[in-house]
Amino acid sequence: MSRREALGRCGLALLAGAASLALVPATALAQLPMGMHLGGDKAPPSKEELERRRALDKAYNAANQKIPEKKPANDPWGNIRAAPGASANAKDKPKP
Repeated sequence: MSRREALGRCGLALLAGAASLALVPATALAQLPMGMHLGGDKAPPSKEELERRRALDKAYNAANQKIPEKKPANDPWGNIRAAPGASANAKDKPKP
């Protein structure tokens, strides 16, 4: 194989590789729904939108305040068991 043929094949391989790399972003963009952008050209929210968001946040926080506190579990053996981490033999041993 001559040098010219080798360079031609190498160039062809580079061209095929570049073409396949160029298709990767195109296929990724094709998966986005029509009209959906990645947010690069998004305009800042208007005053009305900010007020609506604040009202939603306020309503959410008010609804969370209305939720009653969870009652502790009814544990009939709670007073009989030793405290966590204390061994049963620690009560019987006298302190020095």
